[in-house]
Amino acid sequence: MPGYRRNVKKAEEGTLVEGSVEVETTYARGCQPCYCDPRGTLAMPGVKGGLGICNEETGQCPCKPGVTGLRCDRCRDGFYGLESGKVHCLNFSSLLARLGNGDKY
Repeated sequence: MPGYRRNVKKAEEGTLVEGSVEVETTYARGCQPCYCDPRGTLAMPGVKGGLGICNEETGQCPCKPGVTGLRCDRCRDGFYGLESGKVHCLNFSSLLARLGNGDKY
């Protein structure tokens, strides 16, 4: 189901419910929202809001370049900026090159 990941635990097989009807193991019970961080998650065309698709097994959101974390909520080593509210992570070496050329950040 888009925007949700499967529960990491299966429902127990042979669970009895109302009227002693036995149900099969299902992953639908207990699905969890992805909670992808919009600042670091790649936009997904055709998806309402453009975000929220994650790997249904692991919960990994699709991260922008330079971004890491299950929810794409922090910069990889050598990158910075997401924590300060930027919409992506910037590479330290590209910043140093720009500053060396006299560019303002």
